[in-house]
Amino acid sequence: MILADKIMMLRKKKGWSQEELAEKMNVSRQSVSKWESGNSIPDLNKILMLSRIFSVSTDFLLKDEIEEGETWDEDISQEESQVYRVSIQEAKDYLKASTHFMKQVRLGVVLCILSPFLLILLGDMSEFGVIRMSEDFAGSIGICVLLPMVACATALFVTGGLKMKPYDYLEENQIELEYGVSGIVKEEKRRREAANRIYIVLGVTLCILSPLPLIMGDSLGVSLMTESVFTVLLLVIVSAAVFLFITAGMINSSFDRLLQEGDFSRKKKRGKKRAEKIMGIYWPVITVIYLLYSFISGEWWISWVIWPAAAVASGIIEAVCGWKEA
Repeated sequence: MILADKIMMLRKKKGWSQEELAEKMNVSRQSVSKWESGNSIPDLNKILMLSRIFSVSTDFLLKDEIEEGETWDEDISQEESQVYRVSIQEAKDYLKASTHFMKQVRLGVVLCILSPFLLILLGDMSEFGVIRMSEDFAGSIGICVLLPMVACATALFVTGGLKMKPYDYLEENQIELEYGVSGIVKEEKRRREAANRIYIVLGVTLCILSPLPLIMGDSLGVSLMTESVFTVLLLVIVSAAVFLFITAGMINSSFDRLLQEGDFSRKKKRGKKRAEKIMGIYWPVITVIYLLYSFISGEWWISWVIWPAAAVASGIIEAVCGWKEA
């Protein structure tokens, strides 16, 4: 179905005459008549105006994919009419807010990873007599540092999430960028691609090198006290890697969300709604497992592996949900 037929079909669906549509478009009735007869084509500004008036996307108006006789109402009225249009100012505000949120998230995650550092150090120092303190008292001090760090991280996650709440519509609904916005967003994404690649490469490198302090400690035959220091160093290296991953991942995701690409394509958005219900309980359960295992076993030096494993598993869950939707 060509543009002329679509304009006529949408006008009749609204129950408007050519004069009524012309009045809304600030054009003459003859112009509307020429559009519907195919003798002329509305310019870009008029197409954008038609898109807003009829509550459909410009893609629907411009693409000749829907043929006459197809039941366009079910496919278009339910999905295309729910399209949210994003202005350049909204896009800028969102990118600014998402950058601030990314900084809060990466700081919160680093705090969570490093939170047991004093518990590890004081526990071993008291055990080997480096400090005159009972193991229980040393453990209590470590917990008194661990819990506030986790609490601060949680506060960062919650406050950041609340600040991003006004932009939920970008992820939950089909969106369309206003004229010129897509080009600006794509250019900004392209400009940051090189930096993001460097962040990811450095992050992977740090993850590979993270066990090196413990390996060196074993090979050099250092004391158990020194090994605890190396364990804390391992946590520092892992936190630096995660810091880089979050920086690259969240920045790229903010662009994909606006452009509806990658994990935020229209098809994947539908699958993501199913995954969100699962993720709502998934991460709290992972947190409980991490804390329980770490406290019961005391193996803080290895329990951090739960987080990357959980991240991989969450990706599989989301992929399965997206596959079912497709």
